[in-house]
Amino acid sequence: MSKLAAAALVITAAAGVVSAHDGGPFKPEFQNEQVRVARVHLEPHQHIPMHEVPPHVVVWLTDGDLKITYPDGRSEVRRFHAGQTFWVAMGKHAGENVGTRAMEFVVIEPTARR
Repeated sequence: MSKLAAAALVITAAAGVVSAHDGGPFKPEFQNEQVRVARVHLEPHQHIPMHEVPPHVVVWLTDGDLKITYPDGRSEVRRFHAGQTFWVAMGKHAGENVGTRAMEFVVIEPTARR
């Protein structure tokens, strides 16, 4: 479900993961050699700039309406519900909380290279 990728915003680099999850709406929660976990909090109409993400899992903590914009300018609004869990493939996109309430989700990214 690569369309959900806008929720993620993670950029990985070998051992010391480099991530867009540092600062802004992203709060690192846990990291070791196998996995990195970050909490993402977006206020209404808060934007996330265009970025590329590796494959990861997203767990929605709240309901939310997320506008996802792709590099070609195409966009869509997706509604998510608390408790939904998705696998997200790699992808490039931007995001915006188009709802009237804050939204929150957790990103779980494997970091180990095989």
